[in-house]
Amino acid sequence: MLSRTSLESSRFARLCYFAAPVLLLILAAELLFSVRQQSRTVDEAAHLYAGYQHWTAHDFGVNPEHPPLVKMIAALPLLGRHIQQPHPPNPFFYAEEYIGGDQLLGMNGGDDLLQRARTALVVFPLLLGTMIFLAGTEMFGPVAGLLALSIFCFEPTPLAHGVLITTDMGVAVMVFATVWTFWRYLQRPGWDRLLLFALAFGLALVTKMSGAIVLPILLVLGAMEMMQRDHRRPLQVFGGIAVAALAGYGILWAFYGFRYAARPAANITLVPNLAAFTMQLPSHFERALVVFAAKFHLLPEAYLYGWTKLPIDQMAHPAFLFGKVYPTGVPWYFPAALLIKTSLPLLLLTGASFVLLFRRDFRYRRQFLFVMVPMIVIVLASMTSKLDIGVRHVLPVYPFAVLLAGATAWLIAQRSRAAAIVIALVMLFQVGSSLHAHPDYLPYANEAFGGSNRTYRLLSDSNVDWGQQRKEEHAYLERNHITDCWSAYPQTMPQPLGYGIPCKLLPSGLGMWAGSPQTIMPLKISGIFLLGTFETSGAVWGPGDMNPYRQFQDGHPKDMIGHSILVYEGTYDVPLLAAQSHMSQARGLIRTGQVDRAIQEASNAVAIAPDAADVQVELGAMFLSLQRRAEAEAAFSRALALAKAHRPNDQTDTIAQRIDVLRKGRY
Repeated sequence: MLSRTSLESSRFARLCYFAAPVLLLILAAELLFSVRQQSRTVDEAAHLYAGYQHWTAHDFGVNPEHPPLVKMIAALPLLGRHIQQPHPPNPFFYAEEYIGGDQLLGMNGGDDLLQRARTALVVFPLLLGTMIFLAGTEMFGPVAGLLALSIFCFEPTPLAHGVLITTDMGVAVMVFATVWTFWRYLQRPGWDRLLLFALAFGLALVTKMSGAIVLPILLVLGAMEMMQRDHRRPLQVFGGIAVAALAGYGILWAFYGFRYAARPAANITLVPNLAAFTMQLPSHFERALVVFAAKFHLLPEAYLYGWTKLPIDQMAHPAFLFGKVYPTGVPWYFPAALLIKTSLPLLLLTGASFVLLFRRDFRYRRQFLFVMVPMIVIVLASMTSKLDIGVRHVLPVYPFAVLLAGATAWLIAQRSRAAAIVIALVMLFQVGSSLHAHPDYLPYANEAFGGSNRTYRLLSDSNVDWGQQRKEEHAYLERNHITDCWSAYPQTMPQPLGYGIPCKLLPSGLGMWAGSPQTIMPLKISGIFLLGTFETSGAVWGPGDMNPYRQFQDGHPKDMIGHSILVYEGTYDVPLLAAQSHMSQARGLIRTGQVDRAIQEASNAVAIAPDAADVQVELGAMFLSLQRRAEAEAAFSRALALAKAHRPNDQTDTIAQRIDVLRKGRY
């Protein structure tokens, strides 16, 4: 047995406190060096534009589906600079933020502006790493804290999202901060610790809508504390939670300037207005709840938009898991994604922590349960979600898992010299796996699932291909002297590829979903194709032959870029791509009032792909927008008949789901 006294000596503890800042510097270097090699991801420009508008125009109507904290910190480097102001149209708030983001970067230095904003966000992972070390030290000792920090600094999924301009790392930080400050308050109640707890609670609410999960976590932890033999008084536990919740409510209003209206002036409106937007909610109860809160101004208007958009987004969003496209989310998505995207050392050590609980003499049971409960609540809550598009949505699981893993590693290492050597080898494996993934942390999968080169066959969307590989794509083209090529990558708005990529742009599933006009495609194309795995997976297009890139998905690429762009060469028949490109043009013509031309383009699409049920769905959607319901229903009937005649059940379910959404006005 190793001597705990010697390992926890003051000299050794001082060494841990010295090593922790060194690890944090390594973490910052990993994040900033890797992200500078990544092009912007799908949502970053929209979030940055929103943050800039929050500061300069006090406009919370841009990107209202996310609270302002992270976006405002990302936009700090823009303040005081000469920024050309974007002027996006306002056809729909979701389109406004993406067009505005494109304009902001396009008019103001693009990548330089993006990297400055990303650098500002390094504060979040550094803060989280610091809290993990301090919480581990406080609960289990400095060695456990240092081991937990070491695992965190080399865990690929948090590294992938650490400084991207999204709300995911921010909410992971604040959920962990809330739980840790609650623990500290329970250990030694006092106004100073209660104020820190209340501050963390409020900041969790203003990082992301899902930050509200801290409330059920705290209630479960509070109930668990009451069951302890030396339990606290109910007033002390639940009174503290109530004070934090009230303070959090005030902090939420403070971040919106204590103003109900999302936009700063009455003549600048959100499209659609909140009353119209709530009509898209799937249940009367949800609609009544939002309307009630709006009527009495119980929450800021922008925050209510966020709560309204959450269930709307989940209604007809497909999921891609283990190579299969599901019409809507599946309960096992996030547990499976965590198994794939989490390093093997973290999985093994976290699993071992649950085993330790069964030891009768285990003296850290209370601490372990306090850290486990948030993980369990988050995972269980995620299983009710139907928006299954990325493990980033459960990123708050990681700091708790890392803390458990560090404590478990320390407890195992104390058992014998051989056990300590095993833990040392596990930690070395963690570092090696992370360095092997650098700089492409986003498409990481652990070795049990085949590593990063296989991730695209198991998962899609922000798990693999989020548009981050444009710089690597440019380098690949230059290295191989390729100037004539085709490219497809996730994009919501029509835009030049940028990053010096000469390829012609292929239709994008996200672009079709966003209603962006796509370039008219011929029926047959030849050459070199650089296809993002988001497109080839069919994650947005649909299962089977609803996916116009299916022949590529089923084929064998000649090369791979950044573990998420597949390279093909040859001649391919692409009638469904051609049909969808005509249909996208029809939608654009409808918006400009050119109805006859739109119908002609739609007819061209149907003629090119007469057996495509999804093209008939698009035709029905166009007729619905023209208030020609009889023709819309005829198109929907044809779509269902085609699906049943030519497609497996999952494709029929997808078509039926899309039609249901359109009929209810939730497109």
